[in-house]
Order: sequence, then structure tokens, then C-alpha cells
Amino acid sequence: MRTRAERRHHHQRMVNRVKQFDWIKSLKDNFTQDEYDKFIKHLAETRHPCSCHMCGNARKMWKQKTVQEIKHDIASHDWDD
Repeated sequence: MRTRAERRHHHQRMVNRVKQFDWIKSLKDNFTQDEYDKFIKHLAETRHPCSCHMCGNARKMWKQKTVQEIKHDIASHDWDD
């Protein structure tokens, strides 16, 4: 079982990793220190800055089936014959 100290360690490790992103460094001047820290913590947890079509789930945005769903449809269609 993971301990609280281990979870804190991994969270801090991810925060440090996110701070090294080049595009994050360029945004630092646009935020207050509190907003910047909150944004960094959010990215450390989710790694998605927003839910736009570039950052979000493509299946959700474009209503496309996954490869697994396509294979299932093909396989179930073969059984219908």
C-alpha cells in the first residue's frame, strides 16, 4: 500500500517536472504567483491545460469510434451472415 509520504513525493516530482516545460515558463509573467502555483498543481494532476479539440479527447470531440470498437463491429457483423 502506498504511503502518504510516497504520494506527496510523487506529486512534488510531477510539479517539478511540469515547471520544466518551456511553454509553462513563458506563461509565468501572465499570472500572479498564487495563480501560477495553482495552475502548476492542476497540470501536475491532469496534464491537460484545457479541454479544447487539441488537448481533449478526440473521440469525444469528433464522435469517432475507437479501433477496438471498429474491430468489434466488424467481428459482430461477420457473425450475422
